[in-house]
Amino acid sequence: MKLLRADVQNLPFSDGEYDCAVSTFVFCTVPDPVKGLKEVHRVLRPSGKAVFLEHMRSRKWYVNVILFLMHIFTKLLWGTSMLRKTVDNIKKAGFVIEEEKHLLGDVVRLIVARKGGEESG
Repeated sequence: MKLLRADVQNLPFSDGEYDCAVSTFVFCTVPDPVKGLKEVHRVLRPSGKAVFLEHMRSRKWYVNVILFLMHIFTKLLWGTSMLRKTVDNIKKAGFVIEEEKHLLGDVVRLIVARKGGEESG
């Protein structure tokens, strides 16, 4: 096995090269998260799955107030956004969500998705 450092927005892999992709707290820092998610979608086989463990914006406005205050510091210190709409971004990239578990309220979520599109039937 070889460890490779790469930009998720421009993955150096062929179309349909992988069966599965796993992402843990990645798409809060990617400058263009939809572009990165589309790249993950591209490198998966038609039956490919993706597992995401991510933090994101809440559906509750009062939780988002806290996240906004945290965002001011996390964005400056680590480049991390606390306010991304990651579920929406996963869908925009062409994935079909099969399972979504809320692990910390609805801020931290485990999402299992499959590759969507015509090729996946």
